[in-house]
Amino acid sequence: MTPDVLFFWSAIAFMIGAGLASFLPLILVLPLAMLGAAIFIFWLVLKKQIISWQYFIILFFILAGVFYNSLYFKYEKKFSEIFNNSLFIGISNGLQNFKSKVENNIEKVLDSQKAAFLNGLILGDRQNFSKEFRDDLNKSGTTHLVALSGYNIAIIILALNGFFGSFFSRRFLFVPIVFAIIAFVAMTGAASSVVRAAIMAGLILLAERTDRLYNTRNAIIAAALLMTLANPRVIAFDWGFQLSFAAVLGLIYIRPWLLKIFGKEAGFLAWKENLLTTTSAQIAVLPLLIWHFGYFSPFSLIANVLILEAVPLTMFMGFLIGALGFFSYSLSLIAGWFVSLLLGYEIFVIKLFANLSLLFF
Repeated sequence: MTPDVLFFWSAIAFMIGAGLASFLPLILVLPLAMLGAAIFIFWLVLKKQIISWQYFIILFFILAGVFYNSLYFKYEKKFSEIFNNSLFIGISNGLQNFKSKVENNIEKVLDSQKAAFLNGLILGDRQNFSKEFRDDLNKSGTTHLVALSGYNIAIIILALNGFFGSFFSRRFLFVPIVFAIIAFVAMTGAASSVVRAAIMAGLILLAERTDRLYNTRNAIIAAALLMTLANPRVIAFDWGFQLSFAAVLGLIYIRPWLLKIFGKEAGFLAWKENLLTTTSAQIAVLPLLIWHFGYFSPFSLIANVLILEAVPLTMFMGFLIGALGFFSYSLSLIAGWFVSLLLGYEIFVIKLFANLSLLFF
């Protein structure tokens, strides 16, 4: 078992232990963990496999996850006090004020529905969504569009690299970009999907900074492990955490399989690439969607194929409007006119497939 494989399974084991301890009391989890370990070792003996010390490390991490969960909740208040001092509160208030100004810049150049949707796309803010629009997103299977993800982080990285790249080396920009990502995560409320994307982006930047290879599988498990260490409750009770990681795992493991079957050609306007990407993520999250919501939109694949091609440009223009609003209302108005066309198209598709869902189901 290579070191990266050992890390992968040790992290999985730790999270299994932490997840079990979230559901069951310690007095039950420990016997179950020991029973599972005994069955596993017995299975190795039956298979006549060598019982390596690496297996015992994995079993150790299951128990470590159990005890960490118990320890965390015992001292949870002390952990939270670290982030409740005046310094962190002051930084948080400053970031929230900046976020409000960006949203106001967007609201000045777009009508209320389009501005609310754009703020949802780039900042994850859904408070100005009407109940009808929330329902349309659910029925059309496009709610994930307003869950912050790698798109948002990628735009920040590309913007900073593009703006400062002519003046500074990429190695020099590493620290400012990491701080910008952290600030964005804090400003937008640190939802599980954007935290996961931020950690993975940080690992990509670190690999690039140190001239190391980037392993996607270990990056996602490292992100999950760090989030579990920050709060073991996310494994069992944060459906955003579960959906986010399930979707990424679908892209890593299911998408290559679909590409082998249907070919790697992107298709006209990348429709085929978007279809396979959406299908991979939807297959992975389907059990969770049914478990959490009891509902799955059969039209979501088509709706997402029609929308996803326009979303990256819409998000980029949204960030641009938010920034231009601090310097020139006229320039932000011009950009707002263009992005209004994209938003109008996306909202039309969302409403269309929400209505089709009502007609057929």
